[in-house]
Amino acid sequence: MQNRNEPNSPSNTQPYGTPEADIVVFAGDHRSGRRAARLNTLTDGVNVIVAGTIQDVREHGSMDSPRATLQLVNDFGQATYAAADVDTLATYSMCLMDGLEVSLHGIVRQPFPEDPRTSYIQIVRVEPLFG
Repeated sequence: MQNRNEPNSPSNTQPYGTPEADIVVFAGDHRSGRRAARLNTLTDGVNVIVAGTIQDVREHGSMDSPRATLQLVNDFGQATYAAADVDTLATYSMCLMDGLEVSLHGIVRQPFPEDPRTSYIQIVRVEPLFG
């Protein structure tokens, strides 16, 4: 029996948990047809579209080559990491702010194929969602 104060106890979870790339995305492109799938079931290089709220934006890199990583959380608590490179930041930096609801267009990146929880989205385009 687990102690309720232990880190793995169900009652002691973070609001959205640790992103394990379990977020549902639309995978594929308009020519081949898009299908709903969990990010952690897709292979490296697949085009995806996903919507959610940006959290925990972290900028890193240098002044000449800035980069950013963030968490994207949907309304169901599913989450993933996403990364923006220099060109993406130059174009979409005003859309990559904590608390903003967005649609991300990107590419699945799987740095460690043996662990699908490490999958993340390399951001290509960002569209703010206004409600």
